[in-house]
Amino acid sequence: MGLVTQRSALRLARLHRRIRNVRQDFLHKLAAYLAKTKPVIVVEDLNVSGMLRNRHLARHIADSGWGEFRRMLEYKCAWYGRRSVVANRHYPSSKTCSVCGAECTMTGTKTPPGTCCGWPNKSRYHQFGGNSRL
Repeated sequence: MGLVTQRSALRLARLHRRIRNVRQDFLHKLAAYLAKTKPVIVVEDLNVSGMLRNRHLARHIADSGWGEFRRMLEYKCAWYGRRSVVANRHYPSSKTCSVCGAECTMTGTKTPPGTCCGWPNKSRYHQFGGNSRL
C-alpha cells in the first residue's frame, strides 16, 4: 500500500470517527434532555427491519440509530427516576381522538381534518394533534 493510499484511508477513518462521535453526542444530549424534563416518555416499538426494505429510505433509517436512542433513553429515565413506556407498534395512536378516545375508522384523504369519527354526529371536531405532543 502506497503512502497516498494510507493517508487517504486514515483521513476517511478520521471522518467516520467524527461522524460517529457527533451522532453519539446528539443522541446523548437529546435523551438526557427528554429524561430530565419529561415525567413520562412513550416510545413506539417500530418495525425497523421492515422499514429498511424501503429502498428510498433504508440508508437514512439505518443512519439514524433508533435502537441506540431507545437504549439511551431507557437507562437515562432510570437514572433520573422517570418512567419510560414502550407503545405497541400496532396501537392506532394517530387514529385515536385525544378528547373522547374514539378510534377513527374513516381513512383516506377525504376525511376532514380533526373530525372525530367515533361520534354519531360527524360535525363534532376535536384536536387530533394532542396525540403527538412532545
